[in-house]
Amino acid sequence: MIRILFLIATISLVSCASSPPPKLEYLASGQSCIEILNSGKSSKDGIYMIDPDGPGGIAPFKAYCDMTHEGGGWILYAHHADGVATLDKKELVNKSSFGVIENKKWNALRVNMKSGMMFIDENGLVSTLSLPKLNSGNCSSISSVSDLSAAGELGKGGSGGLWHNENNGCTITGGDYSIVQLRGKSYKNYKIAGSALYQQSALKFDKWPYSRDWSYEDQNTLLYFVK
Repeated sequence: MIRILFLIATISLVSCASSPPPKLEYLASGQSCIEILNSGKSSKDGIYMIDPDGPGGIAPFKAYCDMTHEGGGWILYAHHADGVATLDKKELVNKSSFGVIENKKWNALRVNMKSGMMFIDENGLVSTLSLPKLNSGNCSSISSVSDLSAAGELGKGGSGGLWHNENNGCTITGGDYSIVQLRGKSYKNYKIAGSALYQQSALKFDKWPYSRDWSYEDQNTLLYFVK
């Protein structure tokens, strides 16, 4: 009897010792995607645990990091497309479904942004906009957008946008506007819902891959990143 109990205990210990450790749901952790990349912890695109506002802020959360484009270290905060009528808040925004990041996470990212924004369409074309320009939108700057699900309703001209700069007024009628569009309801003029970029004002994107000063004729979908 003693031998049998000893054998069972031994098998149990061996079984526990040989069990693999639980698999992490993220590749690495750090304050931000760029901090993780620069520290050498990981350079793969994927899900990471980040803490953009540090100790005393909101709890660390999982986010998709693009470690490949434009120097890497970009955090995905929205994925939207033409014809998608709502901007649903997601605990984790990814490349396989549409939605925007939750308010508390977005505001932690927005306040602690260091470089600017990057946008990638379904064709792999990349656009970028620096932080100083994002803060200089005279109709809607990034500092005024605390809720991404309502971003399309902002702006003095009624058309709104995540970011909006215009040479004369804010009416979006003179072809002199630059906009980062993230809209759940219809555009004021085009009567469609979705995502698009425009650079028709004096304030231009830092990187612009399109042949025209608007993107909507070349894309229907955008991934929105911040760094």
